[in-house]
Amino acid sequence: MYKDCPQIGDEELLSMQQSALWFIDNDTPGDSKYNISMAFRIHGSFQIDAFRYAANQLVAKNATLRSTFVNVNGEPKLVINEHLPPALEVFDATNLSQKALEDAVQSFHSIPFQLEKLSCLRFGIYVVSAEEYVLHMCVHHIVSDFTSLGLMLDQLEHYYLAGLGEDDDSWLPPAEDFKDYAVKERKYYQSEAAEESKAYWSECLKQPPDVLQWDSFWRKGANDKSSVLFSIGEETTKKIKRLASKIGGSVFTVMLAAWSAYIARETKTADIVMGVPVSMRHSVHRHIIGCLFNVLPIRLSVDQTFHHFLLAAKERLLSALDNRNFCLSQMVEHLAAERNDGRNPLFQAMVNMLGHVEQSRWVALEMAGDSVQVSWAGRTISPFRVCQQEGQIDIELLFVDAGSHLRCEFKADKHFFSHSGLQIFAERFELVVEALVTAPDEQLTTQCFTADPYIHHRRMYKTGDLAYWDGERIHFCGRVDDQVKVSGSRIEIAEIEDCLNRHHAIADAAVIVESYEGLDRLVAIFVPVNKDNLPEESAIRDHLKAYLPIYMLPSRMMLADELPRNAHNKIDRRALNGLIEAGQLTDISSLRPAPMLPVDSRLPDIDLFDSGDPSIE
Repeated sequence: MYKDCPQIGDEELLSMQQSALWFIDNDTPGDSKYNISMAFRIHGSFQIDAFRYAANQLVAKNATLRSTFVNVNGEPKLVINEHLPPALEVFDATNLSQKALEDAVQSFHSIPFQLEKLSCLRFGIYVVSAEEYVLHMCVHHIVSDFTSLGLMLDQLEHYYLAGLGEDDDSWLPPAEDFKDYAVKERKYYQSEAAEESKAYWSECLKQPPDVLQWDSFWRKGANDKSSVLFSIGEETTKKIKRLASKIGGSVFTVMLAAWSAYIARETKTADIVMGVPVSMRHSVHRHIIGCLFNVLPIRLSVDQTFHHFLLAAKERLLSALDNRNFCLSQMVEHLAAERNDGRNPLFQAMVNMLGHVEQSRWVALEMAGDSVQVSWAGRTISPFRVCQQEGQIDIELLFVDAGSHLRCEFKADKHFFSHSGLQIFAERFELVVEALVTAPDEQLTTQCFTADPYIHHRRMYKTGDLAYWDGERIHFCGRVDDQVKVSGSRIEIAEIEDCLNRHHAIADAAVIVESYEGLDRLVAIFVPVNKDNLPEESAIRDHLKAYLPIYMLPSRMMLADELPRNAHNKIDRRALNGLIEAGQLTDISSLRPAPMLPVDSRLPDIDLFDSGDPSIE
């Protein structure tokens, strides 16, 4: 049956996603971020020789699992080997503690694959006792996705029973193999549909998003692991499902919106791009083993009530799904997006729903406790946790719909999150989800009040300050909104900007805070209506004084040709700071006429606040 399989790679056999994964592996040799695993305990007897037969049959029947990937002049080429048995190792775990067993399985998972010459699939069998085993299957992402793990274990069950003589050894191959999928994908890029999707993504991402900035607090503490399991409780899950039904959406849509809103809050941004993995398994590809997925960058603007934001997220998600065939790697290449420190240039956070527990027994085992059991090959099996795919992205939320609750997991990059930081991040996320789905229509001013957990029927006020408690003291980290504190006074920047924009000579305006000689001061930046007839600083100050108290008057005023804005037409304040530091703005505060002698006669006429003095001493 293999006589038509090519022995030297045909480039069309590689999918776009496989090519992208090969380049990542080639750039970071020895990395195991793209190893994916599934492990479980087997309760009862287990015949290792029968399983060895099953593993060899699995590879013999699926050409993708006999793939190796060679480097030809810096480009990947695929080789389908006639015979490439998977590695299978048996370990004596009879005297291992639970912790030692977990460490052994984790170490086996972390061994890098050599894509060029060895199998991309391996098995580990840990003999705990005559009636208990741990079976661990590990594969490189380049030949498999999460769905394929389940398909492989289904086939292994069939071949294992055949090896025991308990089942027939016949197996019908899938209607199409992975080669057919890869060829169809390449043909797609020559179609008008591909050009339309390319235009869609170009419009969505034409102005690159800012890279997310994480507070250093999340890196503090114990850092032995980079993943955390937690759950969304029964009551909150009911509210999530009711809200999903109300908008005609799904549980995933609500979680996408809640996760995006939470990330935007923690990184102090209103422009968020969220990575969403999607399956590329159409009906004819349903049973193919291989790497059939894409990741969609969903761009959202977080500046409204959660209900309206949820509707916008639903609409944007549906539009993105209509254009899912255009591969992420092609988007990055087309947009010429550059990676900073190895981070994804389009998004640094992801959300992935693995499914519903009733969807398959393999989904039922995901993130499950030891009490969850399913049947495989006539044996009872239960989950065995393997930490994996950590560090592919800054942080990822994975979840499974378990009916009454949502099983969740955070996976993160150790450069940005410690294990203890992730635990706190998860606790806060649960609270945010509860607040959002409980009152999705409340405005921000209403959302500032929450129930007092200590005194019944009392409310507490959310100040908007971002801080953390280290066990002894509270550390202030900033604000979750644009409110600032200057010279001891709380100031709403938007109020100053609104007054500036009402001046007849100003076309556009923004206000930022800069540090000057150890003190914070307000800086107004505006675009004049007529560049040939610039407004006088004194006239602008007189205008502001008519509406604002003295402590809200900017100490410095600057001119700009235009204000930098993000993809959602919001002022990009980070870019504004960059323009000031680069000296690209005109400071009209410095254009005041120098005082003329005698000095004493002028000093009483100079406004203390106009001179930039905060008057706090």
